[in-house]
Amino acid sequence: MPSLIWLLLLFITLTTACPSPNHTLHLQNRSPWFSIGNSHGTEPYSNNAWPPHTAAPWDRPLCYCFVKQTDYTALNNLLKSAIKLWEPAMTPYSSLKIIPDCGRAKVDCLCEKAAPDSLHISDVDPSDGNVHGMTTVGYWHQRPEQHTRGRHIIAFERLENRNDPSKPGPYDVATLAHEIGHALGLEHEHTRPDRDEYISFYCNNLRDYEDVKRRIQQSGSGDTIQKACTDHATAHKYSFSAFAFLKTPTRAPSIGQFAWSGKTFDFESLMIYGSYEGATIPSGQNDKSKTVMLKHPRSKTWRANPGLEEEFFGGGYAEAVRRKPSEGDLARVAQLYPNYGPKDKGDPGDARAGQEKWAGTSGGLEGRGWMVAVETGRGM
Repeated sequence: MPSLIWLLLLFITLTTACPSPNHTLHLQNRSPWFSIGNSHGTEPYSNNAWPPHTAAPWDRPLCYCFVKQTDYTALNNLLKSAIKLWEPAMTPYSSLKIIPDCGRAKVDCLCEKAAPDSLHISDVDPSDGNVHGMTTVGYWHQRPEQHTRGRHIIAFERLENRNDPSKPGPYDVATLAHEIGHALGLEHEHTRPDRDEYISFYCNNLRDYEDVKRRIQQSGSGDTIQKACTDHATAHKYSFSAFAFLKTPTRAPSIGQFAWSGKTFDFESLMIYGSYEGATIPSGQNDKSKTVMLKHPRSKTWRANPGLEEEFFGGGYAEAVRRKPSEGDLARVAQLYPNYGPKDKGDPGDARAGQEKWAGTSGGLEGRGWMVAVETGRGM
């Protein structure tokens, strides 16, 4: 049962100028990131990067569709703006494309006409308390006889301009771009297994802390709020927002694999929650005593001292309109979706030739000095 719980919890996440190809390769080798890996060989049935296109193996498209026509109306303009933030990571700098599953000309692609493994995108109505926003991480590889429809999803709740979806707000754009990062395979930077070396987590400042504490006390289960602030399963049991802030164990009984670069922590990542995310007060009030996370100087012997800590913001800026993927985010996309197409070598047969070089599996990563968080399950 613990293995099954970890499988479910780790699979679902509860969100310039274009560089030259040489610049992108340089970033691959030096920039920080935290993500899933890239399947090959004996590791086919796990969540990894999206696979090559069968007709054009040098392309690695993330193909999406809208669950209903109303979802297209609500989210299409917002989605286009969010995808644009990821353009510096796409072709020709990688093999990645983000396109409608029905073809570029059919932008209002509905999922009933799309492939079963396409990314199903839907609009979440905040007035419906039974539906919540969520995104699946990466591509979930299955045996051919399974091929579950709708296993890849972005269920997105808009917070800005809900009555006029033609004008997406900057916060929603940055947040949906964050969710696209998850769909591509990127994990939360603040959940890296080594995150305690870089940030302090103040669980008691979470908006739902007191409510969860009260429910735990009334449950008579023997659980404690301290355990809910540090243990994934306990946080999930009480639907505690702390779940999205907890670090990933270095080893866990899970299918799939998670790896991080071992480079300096990326405080500018679009995939990191800002200091005020989930807090009882909104960003901009400059009250560090109410923040959920703060950064501190890297030192394993460091002890919490609020006077030394600093705020940080996902995407690098407090202003949502300026947020974008960091160099580390772009670097990992380039690694997960390497460009080995005919445009590089003149031979379609070379499209897979360098796959082993960038494969994100445990052996491949550790061989290059990177760190593996979770080993891939076998025979699932």
